[in-house]
Amino acid sequence: MPTRFCLNRASSFTLDGTHIKRAELKIKTRQWLMERLNSEEFGLRQFLDVSQGWENASDAELIAGFRAAAEKAGLTADDIALWLKGPKQ
Repeated sequence: MPTRFCLNRASSFTLDGTHIKRAELKIKTRQWLMERLNSEEFGLRQFLDVSQGWENASDAELIAGFRAAAEKAGLTADDIALWLKGPKQ
């Protein structure tokens, strides 16, 4: 059921679900446009940490780094094993 609001005796408005959805759509559209037009300021913050060089790392260091990255990504050992197997034939 719509809710009726009175600003003063002369003007009032009715607020229902369509008003709220329309306002959300306007906001999301503006955010999307800002991300596309000025991605440096409003875009998603994505970065890649390349401070660690793995060229001269030992096997133990590589495994430890891989485990840390998998843990940070929320992957379990089963997830990694499935990924290494590849798609089912």
